[in-house]
This record gives sequence, structure tokens and C-alpha cells, in this order.
Amino acid sequence: MRFCKSDILLFQAIAESETQICKPVVLRVCRSIKIDSVHCIGLYTDLDDYHEIKLSRSEIWTKPELLATIIHEYVHAWQSENDLPLNHSRSGDFTYWRRRIKRNYNLDILSINQ
Repeated sequence: MRFCKSDILLFQAIAESETQICKPVVLRVCRSIKIDSVHCIGLYTDLDDYHEIKLSRSEIWTKPELLATIIHEYVHAWQSENDLPLNHSRSGDFTYWRRRIKRNYNLDILSINQ
């Protein structure tokens, strides 16, 4: 999918509004992302002064996937700021976010990203 900058900015604004994180986010679009030779749709990294989110252009095919991926990675930023485990379970409140986004946007922020 060819990302439109306006889509990314809109979806970032939605994610920021939902999560209300404090540190700025630097979002980078990459041709592809690999961890241990496995392709990833998105990647979150917590850096000292900001959060970094990378999106894989080769793995995201639709606008709903783009929105779900951005929100998914923003939830990891929220987990980091709240000293919670960066995981997809109740212990990191990911289940709460998954239900909330499903209810508000009819998107599953977990299944798209696996």
C-alpha cells in the first residue's frame, strides 16, 4: 500500500487522542521490518526523549490495517509511559485497549498485527 501522509497524520491524531501519551512520537515508514528474519507489520521502541514507531510498507495493505497498526504501537507507548509490561495481555492492559478500539472503531488491534 502506498501510504498517504494525510492518512498517517489523521491516524496518528486518532491514536494520540485515544492514548493521551506524553512523550512525542516519531513515526517512520520503512520498506520492510524484520526481527530475527521474521517480517513485522510494525515495531515500537521506547527511546529516552521520545517513542519511535516503525511501519512496514510491504506488510500493510489497507487503511484499516494502517490505523490498527498505528494504534497498536501507540498502546505500547502508553504501556511504556505507565510502567506496564510491553505485551498483549491483561498484565499490560492491552486487553482493555483491544476491547476499547474494537468498540469505538470496529478494529482489532491485535489480530492484524500478528
